Amino acid sequence: MKQGKDEVYGLALSETNELVADTEHFFCNNWIVKSHINSLKPKFESGSMANIFYIVIGTHIQKEGMVYDVVSSRYEQAGFSEEKTRTLLEMGIISAGAKLQGGRITMRNQTQKKKSEKKR
Repeated sequence: MKQGKDEVYGLALSETNELVADTEHFFCNNWIVKSHINSLKPKFESGSMANIFYIVIGTHIQKEGMVYDVVSSRYEQAGFSEEKTRTLLEMGIISAGAKLQGGRITMRNQTQKKKSEKKR
């Protein structure tokens, strides 16, 4: 992972070479793990009681406005309105790919573009 060019989204290596949530680049704060047969639960206990998480993977514009493309921890693909995305972020149900920053939804791709523009 350190020497390769491929990335593992949502995970990072700590200073002690342990896998941890990538909160800085992918905004990952939790994920779902299988604990028993047909039993899924969050990896990290938090205020959210959700047994399903969503990851924001992109956006597109429809006539109703901005739509956030997501994938669920149960492999469902969906598109959420900005209002629904904001609500799910506040509830901790969107676990990666986007975050609320200063009242606005910030996506992973937006921060990477800013960093690459600075390098030029």
